This record gives sequence, structure tokens and C-alpha cells, in this order.
Amino acid sequence: MHMRQQNIEGLLQACKDFKSYQVINQSHLHQSHAESPQTGQSHFLIQVTLCAACKLTTLQVHRKIYQLLEGEFRAGLHALSIEMM
Repeated sequence: MHMRQQNIEGLLQACKDFKSYQVINQSHLHQSHAESPQTGQSHFLIQVTLCAACKLTTLQVHRKIYQLLEGEFRAGLHALSIEMM
């Protein structure tokens, strides 16, 4: 597992609104794109399940995740997909 994936998982784990999550590295699917940084750690999919008591909307969940990962984007994270499970 790459360091960026571990960082993302650690940041998500600290968020008590998420019952479960999965972080999937999809960088290999984008290697041929001109904009891809070719680091193997640039494109991720996050699948997240909210806790039963959490009443966040989909937009609020996306904003929360993007806020949590702000430092990762500054450090080279290029693209992120989020799926609510």
C-alpha cells in the first residue's frame, strides 16, 4: 500500500461520521492521460458508509472529505471519486 493511501485512510478513520470506508487506488487507470502526474498515487476512489445517526447530505459528505484531504491535494493528489454506500 502506498503512503498516500495510508494517509487518506488515516484521515477518514478520524472522522466519526463514517461507519466504514474503502480507499481504492485507481491511478493505473489514468496512466495514459496527459495530465496524470505518473506517480501511481494520484487517482483514488473512496466508498463511504455513514453512521446511522449521521444526517449529512451527499454534498456535505463530499465537502467534508475534500476538507479532510486538502493537504493531500496540495501534495499531489490529482483526482478523487466518492461513492456513498
